[in-house]
Amino acid sequence: MKVMVLVAVALGAGVGCHGKKSAAPDEQAAKSPTPAAAAKPDPVKVYRQLMARITDEVVAAMAEWAKTDFATQAEAFEALFDLTPASEKMQQRMGKAFVDSGLTVDQVTAFMADHPDIVDFEVGRMQGRLTGEMAKYESRMEALKKLPPGDMEGAQLRVARQMGKAGRTRQPDPPVLPDWTKVASLAELRTQAEAAAGQRQPVILHFRARWAAPTHAIEEQTFAAAGVRARLASYRRLFVDVSDGDEASDDLMSSLGVRAIPKVLVFTDPARLASFLAGDGALPAADVVFDSFVDPDAFLARLPR
Repeated sequence: MKVMVLVAVALGAGVGCHGKKSAAPDEQAAKSPTPAAAAKPDPVKVYRQLMARITDEVVAAMAEWAKTDFATQAEAFEALFDLTPASEKMQQRMGKAFVDSGLTVDQVTAFMADHPDIVDFEVGRMQGRLTGEMAKYESRMEALKKLPPGDMEGAQLRVARQMGKAGRTRQPDPPVLPDWTKVASLAELRTQAEAAAGQRQPVILHFRARWAAPTHAIEEQTFAAAGVRARLASYRRLFVDVSDGDEASDDLMSSLGVRAIPKVLVFTDPARLASFLAGDGALPAADVVFDSFVDPDAFLARLPR
């Protein structure tokens, strides 16, 4: 597990948590019976207590994960998502920590901006403790390696989708290539394949997601290169966005045998693809498959003319 992802907790964990804001200073003063009771707590101490509490919650979640019986490595991997600030379970844990501290996310954010040295120290302390906790589970990790792999590609895809959904309100969608056509269903893909067959156009089908960095790299570095754009001008250029994991995009992935992204399929005979989508025959093998980032030269070297 990448413990550094937890560094963002003071900023991000409370965004979706169920915590409530503390009372305004005037309101607190009105409820306080004596001036002594109204004294402001030391903000450094409160922040450090909050970070320690958050670390405690993560350590507890790690212990629960380590005690769980998993049937496959894929199950264990997917369960790791619950240890990240993006998961609903961890947000609930951290939300309670915020409520108990009396701080709001805005207050913590302001404190972090004003005290970067303290933040660095506390982050380092958190990382050190979590690294030490992970060392306790080395034997457990070795045991997990002996489990059957399971559907690792599917687990990775589901985790990536959850991470993408958790951050989609804070992360703008990357630009999509303007000269590509989006297909959102098997019916739309069939229509495009039939049109390509009628015009004797080869088809290139690109599966993308806002949370999948390799798909951004392919779009921004490879597909956008002048030489690649020139070669693809004669192709029917299609893309499927699987960011949100809706039923239609899942159907497209399963029907075309796509289990992970990035995935770029090239069909030089779209008539066979159209026939398959019409229910006639088996899925034709793609002439070329790209399942990782390739630079423009490597892409062109494999692309059929």
